[in-house]
Amino acid sequence: MSKAARRRAFTLIEATVALAVAGLLMAGLTSLVIYALRCLRQFTAYNGVQQQLLSATRSLSEDLSLSNTASMVLGVADSCVMGSPYELRETPDHERYAFVGSDLAYRTWVCFYRNAGGELHRAEQSMGASYPVSSIPVGTRPTLAVFSALGQPRNRTVARNVSEFRVDATTTAATVQLTLKVTLQVDSTHLTELRTSTQVRVRN
Repeated sequence: MSKAARRRAFTLIEATVALAVAGLLMAGLTSLVIYALRCLRQFTAYNGVQQQLLSATRSLSEDLSLSNTASMVLGVADSCVMGSPYELRETPDHERYAFVGSDLAYRTWVCFYRNAGGELHRAEQSMGASYPVSSIPVGTRPTLAVFSALGQPRNRTVARNVSEFRVDATTTAATVQLTLKVTLQVDSTHLTELRTSTQVRVRN
């Protein structure tokens, strides 16, 4: 072998060092990729949990603000029943108010409940007539079994991965306390969880 060829070739030590450096670079790159994927999964999970929590809070707050504490079933974990001045959502112009004399009429029972799979449902059943707030027939209020047996469009899912839900009375009849928690398992060792507890002003 000529001197020029020997100068162009790698020695065993040089090759070993080069392989070691390449191995370290690959290990570092692999760790970086794994970390980036983990962060992406956690960000995706957080975004999903946040969207579910916002959806549930918005839907519940809308119906609670239209109702009144006289018609509500409060302080029960995983469910809340209330009267609504709206008609069934399948009815055209269901948001149009009706009145009994000068009093706002209540025409629909609305129930929010969380099932065993963590889905938050909104179900509705007609009261059969229009009632002022002082005459809402609370004795004929449907049970949770009746609401959960309803099919679409009267029973629909408003949020998923809900791990806690309740509506409680406060010190004033003008507000109720809404508590919601959404939990999502990211992997075997990590989960993302968001919880909100807020007071909602109701119609009384």
